[in-house]
This record gives sequence, structure tokens and C-alpha cells, in this order.
Amino acid sequence: MNKTCPTCPFLAINKGKPTPTDFKCVEHNETDWYSQENIDGIWYVMRKDPISFLSCHTTDPDYYGKDEKNISACVGAALCVYMHIKIFEKVGPVYTDYIKAVGNDVAMYKNVMGEKALAIVIGKTSPLWGGMSLPNSLKLDLDVMRWPSGFEKTVALFKKIIK
Repeated sequence: MNKTCPTCPFLAINKGKPTPTDFKCVEHNETDWYSQENIDGIWYVMRKDPISFLSCHTTDPDYYGKDEKNISACVGAALCVYMHIKIFEKVGPVYTDYIKAVGNDVAMYKNVMGEKALAIVIGKTSPLWGGMSLPNSLKLDLDVMRWPSGFEKTVALFKKIIK
């Protein structure tokens, strides 16, 4: 998968929409899938947990009952990770320089950075997290995406790096 799915919470056009009613997972039907709080919560876990990657819910059998062998990571969440890895490559190798560049409130934890970078390089998540396929291209139109709170510096730095 190389682009975000139509129900991705990271797509700006989905802001304010109701949670998709065809999700099988009841817990998400009771929350606002497209809320800023949900996006912030996703990033909170992704930046602190070395093995977590959010699944793309259109490929996740817990949501749509599809074949588990075709499960993919969420492109929007993977792009958030990718931006941070690229910024670290540019401003590093000192971790505190990366913290200064993006801000402590959104920075990935030091022990998380390596595991996530390795997953992106090999194109799969850790077997501990299901070995989900990661997108083989993260060259997306950044202007159609929504970001976790505090990501303004991250997006601005990333745009400078990829020019």
C-alpha cells in the first residue's frame, strides 16, 4: 500500500466525519475516529513503544474481517515515524539535537528510533507486532494530511529536508 486509505484518520478531508459504521471493532464505534485526540493518542503510543505500528484498518481483520496475511501498517502513522527518522538523520547523530529540532512533546523516544528505522528499511514491522507490511513509498502530498498536535516544526523541517 502506497497511499492512505479513504478512512485514514490522518487525512485532512476526514476531519469531523463520524466514525465509520462498518468497523467490526466495537470499541472504536464508541469513540470519534477522526478526532484530534485519536490522532494524538496514536502518536503517543508510536513515539514511546519500540514495536508498535498502527494497522491500516481497511486491511485489519479485527475491523473488516479480511485475510490477516494482507494486513498493512497505517500509511499516515508510518509517515509520522518516517518524518522523525529523516529529521534525526539530518540533525543527529546527537539525540538532544533532534529533541531541540522537533520539541520534546512530539519527539520519538531514543530507544524507539532504531527499531522504527529498521522496520522502515526492511519494509516490515517487528514479528512481535505481526510483521505488518509497511508502505514502500512514503512520498505523499503532505498538505492533504492531518498531524498530531505539536507537529508544526516536524512538518516544516521535513519539507525542507525533502526539497
